[in-house]
Amino acid sequence: MRVILLVLTAVSLLFGAYTRNATNETVYDSATGLTWQDEAYTAQEATAYGNNTEHGKVLYWNGAIDYCENLNFAGQNDWRLPNFNELYMIADRSRYDPAINPVFVNTASHNYWSSTTDASYPDGAWYVNFNNGDDGADYKPNSYYVRCVRSGQIIDNLAPTDLNLSNTTIAENRAIGTVIGELNATDPDAGDTHTFSLTCNDANKTGQEGNFSIETPALKSAVVFDYETRSSYSICVKVTDNGGLSYEKNVTVTIENNTSDDPAPEINIKGNNVSITDGDTTPSTSDHSDFGSVNIVSDSVVRTFTIENNGTADLIIFGTPTVSGAGAAHFGVTTQPASTTITPAGSTTFAITFDPSAAGTHTATVSIANSDADENPYTFDINGSGYEVVVSSSSSSSSSSSAPSGDNDGLAEASAADGNFDNTPDAQQSDVGYLGSVTVESLGNTLGGLSSASGAQSVTLSSGGSITLP
Repeated sequence: MRVILLVLTAVSLLFGAYTRNATNETVYDSATGLTWQDEAYTAQEATAYGNNTEHGKVLYWNGAIDYCENLNFAGQNDWRLPNFNELYMIADRSRYDPAINPVFVNTASHNYWSSTTDASYPDGAWYVNFNNGDDGADYKPNSYYVRCVRSGQIIDNLAPTDLNLSNTTIAENRAIGTVIGELNATDPDAGDTHTFSLTCNDANKTGQEGNFSIETPALKSAVVFDYETRSSYSICVKVTDNGGLSYEKNVTVTIENNTSDDPAPEINIKGNNVSITDGDTTPSTSDHSDFGSVNIVSDSVVRTFTIENNGTADLIIFGTPTVSGAGAAHFGVTTQPASTTITPAGSTTFAITFDPSAAGTHTATVSIANSDADENPYTFDINGSGYEVVVSSSSSSSSSSSAPSGDNDGLAEASAADGNFDNTPDAQQSDVGYLGSVTVESLGNTLGGLSSASGAQSVTLSSGGSITLP
C-alpha cells in the first residue's frame, strides 16, 4: 500500500495546480478536481486537540464524518471527510511544520482524520500528520483535526447588489398576512438562490420591521394598518444568497386610504317629505320647489324644506342657505336652520318665502354649502308665478268683457257708478279681468251663480256682493 501511495503523491506533486480562493477560504486542485476547505482554526480548537476533547473542527472520528456531511460552507453543502489517499496526496513531505503546500494558509501541524477505516482494526482509522507528512492509523475516539473536501471547483461567489419589492402599497384595514408584494434580488451570480429576511444589522434597522413578515419571496402584513395612524413605513430587508453573502436595503411601504370605510356625512334635502335631487333644475309642486301662482299685490307663499344627514359623521352647514339667479329677488330665506351641525340620522329645517313683486314666472337656485364632499354645495331650482289684478272705476252703465279703448294691459276692467267698490248698492254692472284663477264669493247674495272663473269674465255685481281674488 505504501508504494502505491508514494506513486500517487508523485503524480500530485507533478501535476497538482493549487488555486486558493481567499473569499471563501477554499483551495482548488485542478489535477484532481477537488476543492478543499481551508478555514482558519481557533485557539479553542487547539486546546481541544491538546485535551483530546471536541470543539469546532477538532473532533473524534465519528464526529468528523458527521461534521463534513452536514457542512454548509462557501455556498456548498456537499462536503465530506476525505479518504486516506486524497488526504495523503496534499501532504508535502519536502516541507515541515506544516508539511503542505503554502497555498493552504490554514493548517495545524497535527494529525488530520481521513474517512478510511483501518482494515485490520475496525475501531481505528487512518490519519495524516501535517507536521512532517507521516501517516498512521489510530483509535477512532481520539480527537484530531478535520479538513473537508468536495468534488468540483467553487466559482467565486459574489454578494447580491440590490433587492426590490414588486408592489409597495397596501390598503388600510386589510387582514394580517396579506401579501404586499414579492421580493427579488439582483445578483451577479446568475445561478444563486436567495432568502429574504428582516434580520438586518442593527445600524440599518428602522424599528418598524415588526409590522411585517417575510415568507420568501413574499412580504406580508403582520398588523392591520390604519391610514389615519400612519401612512407609510420604512423597513430594512436583507437578502442572503446560497453562498452566505448578503445585501441590505431600506424599502418603503405606503398605506392607501380606503375612504369607503371612513365615517362621512350624507346630505339630503326634502320638500313636502319628498327628496329633491342635488342639482335638480325641474321644480315640482310635489316637493314644493314649485311655489305656484301668487297675487303680487296681497299674497305670498312659504315653503319649509328639511335638511337630513343620512351619513355616519356629522354634517356641517357652512353659513346659511342662499338663493341666487334671475328670480332671486322674489324669494327669501325667512327661517334659517336651527343648527349648523347635524348628527347622523338627524335633520333641521329652513323656510323660503315667495313674495313676488312683478307678474310672470320667476326662477332661482337654492344653494346649501356643507361638508358632504361629493354634494357641496347642494343645489336645486325653485320657481313661482306672480299675477296682478287691475281695477278701475267708470261712469259707464254698459257692461262689457272687453278692455276699454286705449287699454293695452291685456286685462278687462271693472266699473261702478259711484266710483267706489263697496257694499253700497248700485244699479251698475261691472266687468272683471284677471290672470290666474279667481274665486267669486258672495257676502249675502249670489253673484250670478258663479263660484269660480278663469280668464276674462263678465259678472253682475249685486248689492252687498264682492269679488275676492287670491
